[in-house]
Amino acid sequence: MSLVARQRDLRELVGENLAGSLQLQFSDALKYWEARSEQIRLEDRNLPVIAERRVLRPVDERARAEIDGAFDALRGLRADVSATLLTDEGKWQEFRQV
Repeated sequence: MSLVARQRDLRELVGENLAGSLQLQFSDALKYWEARSEQIRLEDRNLPVIAERRVLRPVDERARAEIDGAFDALRGLRADVSATLLTDEGKWQEFRQV
């Protein structure tokens, strides 16, 4: 099984950079693969949980300690750097998830 995350229609990826016939071939290939698989639509608010459970899942306790140490080091950054990482809406817990 493969999971492919995308935020845009992949047809926009090629845009006007390909000749008309190549654009059609690309579009046909996407239609073929879209028909063969189920799409699961997720909202942006689902991304932190997915990243935490699928991408950032440590393989063992040593790896968990290393990840935790890296995030603890980030907390010691200057306030302006932290503000850039977190933006106006972010919180450290959410940042830690992704």
